[in-house]
Amino acid sequence: MFKKFAALCLVVVLTIPTLLSCNGSKELSPEIELQMRENYFLFLCEIISSEELHLEDIGVQHYFGKFNGCEVVYMRDKIPHTQAERSVQIAGYTIVFPSGQEVYAYKDSKFYTIKEAYDAKYLTKGDVYKIGKQVSATP
Repeated sequence: MFKKFAALCLVVVLTIPTLLSCNGSKELSPEIELQMRENYFLFLCEIISSEELHLEDIGVQHYFGKFNGCEVVYMRDKIPHTQAERSVQIAGYTIVFPSGQEVYAYKDSKFYTIKEAYDAKYLTKGDVYKIGKQVSATP
């Protein structure tokens, strides 16, 4: 009986870190962060004049974690954002963003809004729920 209990405890101890690292990991590698900065720069250059934008102005402002293969972030840039709260319906949930700044899901070198990522099936309904709770708690 003791051996079964000890084996069960060992399985639980070894499994928990693996499960915790699957969703919502809070570590972003420097290599991925640099790749995200470079790709976000290219993404923004399609929207605004590249003369107004410099790579050093871009960074990861807040990292929410990795969800279903997507790095979920607020990106820092020099584009002004409205300070008004806004609500967005995604996957049956209402996510209240504290400003006009967008939360992006980054996958395969591309940036998607949370709604776009969910609609493309990159994020699950559970992912949207977890991200929404974190967005609500972020100042």
